[in-house]
Amino acid sequence: GAEPEHATLISRTPVAEIVVQNAIRIGLLEVVPQVDEKVLSTAKKEKDRRGRAKAIDELHILMLEALRDPKKQAQVRKCFVNFYGTPQGEAKKRRKVNVSCGGC
Repeated sequence: GAEPEHATLISRTPVAEIVVQNAIRIGLLEVVPQVDEKVLSTAKKEKDRRGRAKAIDELHILMLEALRDPKKQAQVRKCFVNFYGTPQGEAKKRRKVNVSCGGC
């Protein structure tokens, strides 16, 4: 989204914002108000897409490793739930346990 010969810098944390502000203050960075918001938005979406694709690739590799090393199955389950939510089988099992419990 920046003009030619410039770059767009995005600070995502408070520490990064302090670093950027100090760099501007001492003249290491120049602030130019013209930014193409549409291009910037497209770049952000593409970066997010690449991040998700990389994470899914890592999950696939972890799943293959878990076939060889059962100790990694808990890690696979955690990653899977982060991506897709609770597996349907898990939800049904929990519901059955709660429904069938009658002696409390």
